[in-house]
Amino acid sequence: YLKHESVHNIDRLLPALNEISKHNDNQVPPIDKHIAAFIATHFNQDVHTQLKTLDSEQEDVSTLGLLSMYALIQWKQDHKNLFELTSWFGNLLQPVIQTYHSHTTQRTIEQEIPAIIRQGNLPNLFDLIDNPERRNLDSLTFRQAQYQFSQAEEEIQGMVGEDINQEQIALESGETATAMFAVIASMLASSVIIFFMLM
Repeated sequence: YLKHESVHNIDRLLPALNEISKHNDNQVPPIDKHIAAFIATHFNQDVHTQLKTLDSEQEDVSTLGLLSMYALIQWKQDHKNLFELTSWFGNLLQPVIQTYHSHTTQRTIEQEIPAIIRQGNLPNLFDLIDNPERRNLDSLTFRQAQYQFSQAEEEIQGMVGEDINQEQIALESGETATAMFAVIASMLASSVIIFFMLM
């Protein structure tokens, strides 16, 4: 990414990426092994966890880790108005958005992203996409929905079971009544035959 850029210190990294984002495929994450190594050796903050996520096979994990790292660099270096780089990340966030269970939450995040892109602010974008309170609320709501679904399913199964039992009871009652009728009819027939034989 940076072969045509002059980046000799960490302060130049994000502005350079912001510039090249105007001419690159914004569907590919703005990172390569050279940039990762450069950050590891030149940035004076611990980003070991974020760097490890870059190797994840889960797209949402690696994207979120990269955004977290770049957001930290922007915050520490106090870069302003990284519009193109923020827009670049905006194109990559769908897998992260889909980690939320609530479709309403997903739509809300998607609607708020353009406003943050216009700010050119990666820390704000990271807070939008991975806000702890929003995450906790989404998880809690999802667990409640799972419980309610489970309860409703049990209730339905109970009702279906009752219907099956009622059908079985009706069937058995019908069989009993038929057997009794057959016995009574047989007894009556025998009585008639005996009566005529005695006459």
